Amino acid sequence: MVEVHYMKKILPVLLVFTAHLILFGCSSEPEDVSTESDQYQQAVSDFYVSLGASQTQEARFAFNKMNDVARAYPNEPAAWANLGVYAMRQGNFELADERFRQAREIAPDHPEILFLSGLFESRRGNVDQAVLFLRSALESDPNHIKIQYSLIEELERQDDVANAEEILERVEQLKNQLPENQAVLFEVARIAAKEQSGPMLRSAIETLGEFSYLWDSEAIEQYEIVSEATEERDFSELNFELTFLRNAVEPTAAFQQDLRQIKLEPNEVGFLIQRFLVLPMPDFRAAEPDLEISFASRETDRIGEKHHT
Repeated sequence: MVEVHYMKKILPVLLVFTAHLILFGCSSEPEDVSTESDQYQQAVSDFYVSLGASQTQEARFAFNKMNDVARAYPNEPAAWANLGVYAMRQGNFELADERFRQAREIAPDHPEILFLSGLFESRRGNVDQAVLFLRSALESDPNHIKIQYSLIEELERQDDVANAEEILERVEQLKNQLPENQAVLFEVARIAAKEQSGPMLRSAIETLGEFSYLWDSEAIEQYEIVSEATEERDFSELNFELTFLRNAVEPTAAFQQDLRQIKLEPNEVGFLIQRFLVLPMPDFRAAEPDLEISFASRETDRIGEKHHT
């Protein structure tokens, strides 16, 4: 009865996950896994119930359900990685480290698992290890925006002077991928100002000006100050003025939408892998239409109509 209570609370979230699931293709299917078996069907249920429960206050229930998947199919790396995220969210870094390690042993080159490992190492202060994991993740998926942005952040934390050339290269790649993203343009401008790269800075500031129609008068006024300082190559003041400009623009809906493209939400600790990576994906099919169903019409009283006896 307890599980029924949980299921009622997370059912709306599960419907979202089911719709999301249909959009993804299958990974390589293990030869010894039968998708018709009770064990597999239960694992599918547990996996998506866990993801749904993670969106509620039922953290323990979510962990237990994902743990059941890992026990049933210990070669499914998504289950171990998600258990690592759950442990990280609870502040249990020792358990999180163990679970991420298990996921990497099964899928050492998977970008999402390497990304999570990098985020975990960063969270516990191991910047050098975080950089290694994030670089490996980008090698597996060179076009992953959020990994690229996270690596730039960690390279700055590690040594912004020694890593200056790589940081400039990577932020330029990010700009090429998202040329009209305000959050990216602010990062390009900030780093270019710090490294005193005039052409890169001027290009970013000019492009930012194209979005001024979305800003209020205070932001537009601050933009003029930044633009003037850029033309005068007054790098000593630009970092401060850019910060003021970003603070004025950041509350806008357009900027927040752009920001979500490049980084996780501020209160988000890691992310959950939404699909199996080794196990076959479940095949969801619409139910066959009920051809026997019929409807009968009948007259009903109109609203407000009085009955006379």
